[in-house]
Parts: sequence; structure tokens; C-alpha cells
Amino acid sequence: ERMLSGDHKEVSNFLARWMHKDMAYALLLADDLGQPVPTSAAATQVFQRMLAEGFANQNVTAVIEALRLRSGHTG
Repeated sequence: ERMLSGDHKEVSNFLARWMHKDMAYALLLADDLGQPVPTSAAATQVFQRMLAEGFANQNVTAVIEALRLRSGHTG
């Protein structure tokens, strides 16, 4: 519902920056273990884009906005 409405400012789940932090730690651990995690790596790139686009302090549902920006779709 939040993704459809575009209402990501009220944090009800998790901040986007925290998700990026946790994903980055998971990638480091996977690397230390020699375990490839390509899907997690791709997801981390999307969360990195969220931070770069100014969504760091919004609800993690703002991930849809980063994906829309990437695809060129704005609505």
C-alpha cells in the first residue's frame, strides 16, 4: 500500500539507510566466507541508490522510488 501511495516518510518498518547498512554487512560476511550472493549484491546496489537519491531517512518501502528512477518511470 505504501509503495503504491508513495507515502514513505512515516517509518513503520525500517529506515532505508539501516537496510543498506545491514545488507552491506551481509555482503562482507558472505565475502569472508567465500559465498557468492549475487541477488543480495544487486539489492544492496538498489539500496545504495536510495541513499544517493535522498531516501535514506524514509521507510524502506521507498525502494520502489529508486527502482522507478532507475527505469525512468516516475508515476
